[in-house]
Amino acid sequence: MMREGGQESERGGMHIHFSEEEFAARQRAAAEAAAAAGFDGLLIFKQESMYYLTGYDTFGFCFFQCLWLGADGRTALLTRAPDLRQAEFTSVLQDIRIWEDAADARPENDLKAMLAECYPEGAFPVTYAMKDLDYALDLAQEAGVDAEGAALVKALFAEAIECGLGARYHPVIAT
Repeated sequence: MMREGGQESERGGMHIHFSEEEFAARQRAAAEAAAAAGFDGLLIFKQESMYYLTGYDTFGFCFFQCLWLGADGRTALLTRAPDLRQAEFTSVLQDIRIWEDAADARPENDLKAMLAECYPEGAFPVTYAMKDLDYALDLAQEAGVDAEGAALVKALFAEAIECGLGARYHPVIAT
């Protein structure tokens, strides 16, 4: 099947509907836009966006899955075991991680673990997030907005810093 402006190709058993160069250009543009906006990367949950950036096409769109696209261009996909072969077969992704699909599954914990590898110590740490949160709380106070949730997060950040986790990626506060 030919797509306008692209090509169907097969590489190593992989079936993609656009050239690898096209996917690389799309990923580069998104990574550059993320970096220009001051982001370290993007967490992508929409299947359509995963398809656009990597070719990943799945029937598992109704299940938890997430694509990481770092501002440095690195990608990693977190998906269920039943979607592994589909990810390998339809995408240009090299780093595909699996979360265990069980009744008590907590894939967000697997995502946190994956992001810890993408964010080395010192990259968007709690101390940095605290600074941004302080700006937001000051703005909320000036505007007369009750930012109770943000104040709770500030307390959690302070606790993380006190426990020696200030240099870690900010989601360390999750349980």
